[in-house]
Amino acid sequence: KQWYQRRVAITAGGLAGEKIRWEDSATILETKLGFLVGDCLIASAFTSYMGPFLSEYRDALVNKEWLPCVKRLNIPCDPEFTIANFLAKATDVREWNIKGLPSDTFSTENGIIVTRGLRWPLMIDPQCQAIKWIKNMEKGKLKIIDFQQSDFLRTLENAIQFGAPVLLQNVQETLDPSLSPILNKAVVKQGGRLLIKLGDKEIDYNPDFRFYITTKLSNPHYTPEVATKTTIVNFAVKEQGLEAQLLGIVVRKERPDLEEQKDTLVLNIANGKKKKVPTATLR
Repeated sequence: KQWYQRRVAITAGGLAGEKIRWEDSATILETKLGFLVGDCLIASAFTSYMGPFLSEYRDALVNKEWLPCVKRLNIPCDPEFTIANFLAKATDVREWNIKGLPSDTFSTENGIIVTRGLRWPLMIDPQCQAIKWIKNMEKGKLKIIDFQQSDFLRTLENAIQFGAPVLLQNVQETLDPSLSPILNKAVVKQGGRLLIKLGDKEIDYNPDFRFYITTKLSNPHYTPEVATKTTIVNFAVKEQGLEAQLLGIVVRKERPDLEEQKDTLVLNIANGKKKKVPTATLR
């Protein structure tokens, strides 16, 4: 009995300092839960429709159109909503930056749309920033194809069967009709197997398969059919985005200590969340 009381006292003493932080966290969580419906609504619209637009248009639509509309309809939402805070973890964003994705807000939003979208991404990438990021992110497994290759369909078949990522680069304003089953994700389940019909034959579909499409055209005009089959994401760098990217580069060059401190802080927070608090088993 004394051992039991001593263990309880030690545990209670160790957790006493966490009480205030837990109470604050609970209050913040309760507030965020109250905003969840409106935040999910705006986040869904953002990932579905914002991909082709530049940063100024995205900000205008969210802050001047969507948020006021949600408030008029009395749907609870965070008045300071940002897609980066709602749909991305700081550790994921930092990892994207390490892999070559620029650290400005516009690029972070693009990364979220590419990784969270339900349709395969079609990236407008005249400066090749998206290609660099994808190649680094999928390094070692990525299959790179284009329509000039005579065997691109065979490469796609193998990647679909074995769950490898594929990058289709340098597309124009039209896509090969043979890609339609992949873009539509026309997967059927038969006897416990996932199958997709590619060309005139059915092949096994591995859920780990990932498909990325890029174009170097700076201002392409895609048909509604292509727009509904893919998630168009605009990686083209304009003046505002270039300013933010250059600012990040200057900070890394002039104050590497701040950049290192930021990396350490993000990693420490992530590791802290992963740790489980050991608890004594009372018998």
